[in-house]
Amino acid sequence: MPRAHSPGGRLTRAAVVLAVAVASATAAVPASAALPSARTPLDTGGAHQSPPQPATQRQGVVPGQVLVGLDAGTTVTGTTLPGTRLAARTPHTSSPAVDAKLRAVGATSLRPAVQDASSGLAGTYVLQTSGHDSAAVARALQGTPGIAYAEPDRYVNTMNTGAVPLPSSAPAIGGHAARQASPGTPGTAGTGGALPANDALTSSAQSLLNAGGTDAVGAFSLLQGRYGQQPGAGETITNVSVGDLTDQSMADAGDGYVRSNGPTTVVRDGQRYLDLPSMPLIPAYVAKDGGGLDGAAS
Repeated sequence: MPRAHSPGGRLTRAAVVLAVAVASATAAVPASAALPSARTPLDTGGAHQSPPQPATQRQGVVPGQVLVGLDAGTTVTGTTLPGTRLAARTPHTSSPAVDAKLRAVGATSLRPAVQDASSGLAGTYVLQTSGHDSAAVARALQGTPGIAYAEPDRYVNTMNTGAVPLPSSAPAIGGHAARQASPGTPGTAGTGGALPANDALTSSAQSLLNAGGTDAVGAFSLLQGRYGQQPGAGETITNVSVGDLTDQSMADAGDGYVRSNGPTTVVRDGQRYLDLPSMPLIPAYVAKDGGGLDGAAS
């Protein structure tokens, strides 16, 4: 007569068999199947190292400062204040109505918003007041004859939060290693590669390169060290957007915009080329109304 087995005994033996099966499966997984490390050649310390904290940036309205635009018939007549490097002047203008309003809001000085008179902001001034409510002062000035517009000055923040020294183990930017890098010759996984030396990276001109929060320098280093090339190596650039196509002849003819910002193209043998720093000459074409392309138009 068969013996009866308790349910608890069967469960215990089943659990032991399951544990042995799991242990065997784990031992059978090759080491290469493990998840790759997320570290890059620029990583130097352990997880205990915390990233540097960016400097605190002020937000909102600047206390006691208002941007004031004077109309074409109003000029600043005040005398230069001593000890200033910003060309600040006493708050007096050619308009009695404007002067009365400036006295009413507690104005202490006026200085040009920009020093370049050809910038299109020649009539814009930064008004300093004795009070701190810039928004209230701006509202009081609005609508005054002789004042085209008035608004509180505001803080402008940047993504560039200050230079952080790279560790000594990080690859140098540009230099001999960058010139001698051989595209198509992969490096050893995990080793560093020379970083690009183009102006957009080294000067922080493009926010998606080495700005805080969107730093792609680690990716550049990893691609150079592991695959021996940078993004786009060997590819033909077919689309570059720079805005207007301008050249030196336009500046010579008196075009103020081209004189201030510089030409973006050169024309050689009837063909226009984009002429940008750190890039080769790139043929440029303008789409005509009929659907064709003109290689010399602007």
